[in-house]
Amino acid sequence: MPDYAMLCIGPAIVAMRHNPLLKAFSDRLLGRGKVKMQAISAVMRKLLHMAFGILKSQKPFDPYPSRERQPYPSRERQPYFLSATP
Repeated sequence: MPDYAMLCIGPAIVAMRHNPLLKAFSDRLLGRGKVKMQAISAVMRKLLHMAFGILKSQKPFDPYPSRERQPYPSRERQPYFLSATP
């Protein structure tokens, strides 16, 4: 059985060089004093999360999603400590 971490190192290194989002992410980690292998591991994890999100949502990858967030839906129920007890 192959070591899956070793299979992910290559794509992580390529992504650190060619994907502008992951390059900025790894540069930020290295700027904070992380060791290069720690940055590679973080990029590997982020790549796996991105792949899982693409598979789960069945939508194509958008490297620059809109920054506008939808407002949170209003709660129908108040927390128990704010509700008036009869």
